[in-house]
Amino acid sequence: MDCRLVNSALDPAKSDRFPLPLISELHRKMSKHSIYTIIDLSQCFHSFEIHYSSRKFLSFTDPTTGQQYMHSKAPMGLTPLSSFVQRQLTNLFADLNDVTTNFIDDIAVHTEADMATHIKYVKIVIDRLTKANLTINVAKTHLAQKSINILGFCLSEKGLAVDQRKVSNILDWNPVCQNSKELASRLGLINFFRSHLPCLSQLTAPLDAIKIAPDITKVWTEDHTIAMKKIQQLMVNAPVLSAPDMAHDIHLVTDSSADSSFIESDSNKKLKLSIELESKIANTNAAKANEPIISSEKKENDHNENKASTDQDLFIYASHLDIYEQPKDESEKKTLLFRILPRLDHVALKIHGGSC
Repeated sequence: MDCRLVNSALDPAKSDRFPLPLISELHRKMSKHSIYTIIDLSQCFHSFEIHYSSRKFLSFTDPTTGQQYMHSKAPMGLTPLSSFVQRQLTNLFADLNDVTTNFIDDIAVHTEADMATHIKYVKIVIDRLTKANLTINVAKTHLAQKSINILGFCLSEKGLAVDQRKVSNILDWNPVCQNSKELASRLGLINFFRSHLPCLSQLTAPLDAIKIAPDITKVWTEDHTIAMKKIQQLMVNAPVLSAPDMAHDIHLVTDSSADSSFIESDSNKKLKLSIELESKIANTNAAKANEPIISSEKKENDHNENKASTDQDLFIYASHLDIYEQPKDESEKKTLLFRILPRLDHVALKIHGGSC
């Protein structure tokens, strides 16, 4: 059923807007464990009834018989459904928050290496799902795994890696794009994994500059081909990111560079510099010395093309101070004591406790 008209008529203020977890949150929560079970629910949305007074808005006509029907259960496509299901399952397993995590209708059970403990919690989860009249999709359920694939990534006790199934054909790409739609599609996939791709903006800059060109074949050069080939290699060799260990110092390494691509910003054809601010964050502990936690980049659009590089580095440093803010869930809140130590290449930005 096409629910676009129904969605457009819904009052956003009254819709369920329960937040969906980010992959970074799942990584931080689940990487401390080593045994994983993924339970997929079958037709989860159809398990929830629509109030009788609202069913008329979800009616449809059978084109072969002319008979009209109404949905009694929630159909796919309704905007609030994902948040609604996320809320219901989060509440269902609220007391098991340390060992269960759900992303909409996918429930993960994650524990330490003790198999008996893992089996105990899997049984509890299955029992609760059964009592809630939710059906498990056995074909998509994976029990007691050392790693799981979720949201395009592979999660294990070693850290977060790119799901190789998503990038298995990257090297088969023709490095020369034939049209803007093809380039935009590739850049979308590339940007999805940007947290694993250090200095990505430097490689995508020439490609971003031509992505809206009317005829991309007329502006494509050897530089674009070289950039695409480098990105292909970068994606298939993307590093595994470790989960941050808050008991140890976090080292923030920043560097700023003015992008070589300029953007026309208004009708007066004024050029605005897009400044790419790159950073790598690494955790220091005895077991995983200086393994990367995340590689990220911030764009600061600034009309002042001569902005000091010290200001740029300071901007990227400050922007990462909220990465490890307290969770929204009250049950997950803890007192976190750790230091973020900046490693900057500007003497003017030396900070007590940091290093340059």
